[in-house]
Amino acid sequence: MPGNNHQNNKISEDSNGKNPSQRGEKSKKLEYVGAIAGNLVLLYIVNHLMKWHVPFITEDFYKVLPYMNWSIGASIVANILYIFFDQKFVRLGTMPVLNILSLLSVFMLFKVFPFDFKSVGMGILNQIGKILLGLVVVGVIIGIIVDWYKLIRDY
Repeated sequence: MPGNNHQNNKISEDSNGKNPSQRGEKSKKLEYVGAIAGNLVLLYIVNHLMKWHVPFITEDFYKVLPYMNWSIGASIVANILYIFFDQKFVRLGTMPVLNILSLLSVFMLFKVFPFDFKSVGMGILNQIGKILLGLVVVGVIIGIIVDWYKLIRDY
C-alpha cells in the first residue's frame, strides 16, 4: 500500500530528513573530534606540569613523560584514523596497541611514582595513589586481553 510506505519513510527519517544511521555516523565523527581535542588538552597539560611547579609533582615526572606522550599521541592518531576509516576491524586492530601503550604509561607512573603528597601535608595519598595505579594496571591488562579476544573472535 502506498500509504504505508510513506508512513514507514516518516518513521525512519528524523525532522531533518536523515535516517538514524546517518545521525549515528555524524555523532561518531564528533566523538572522535572531541577525543582528539581532549587528548590535545591532556598532552598540553602533562607537558607543562613541571613548568607550573605543581608542589606534589617531583622531578621524576620527566622519566614518565615520554611514555605518556606516546600513549596520548597514539590515541590522537587513532582517532584521526577513525574519522576517515570507521570500520570495526580498524578499531579492533588499534585498541590493543593503544591499551599496550596505556599500560606502559600507567606502569611507569606506578614504578616511578613521580608524586610526593607529603610535601602538601597529605602523605597518605602516596600509598593510596600507588594502590590506585596498581589497580589501573590490572584493569588495563584485562582490557588488553578482552580486546585481543574480540579481535581473534571477530576476525
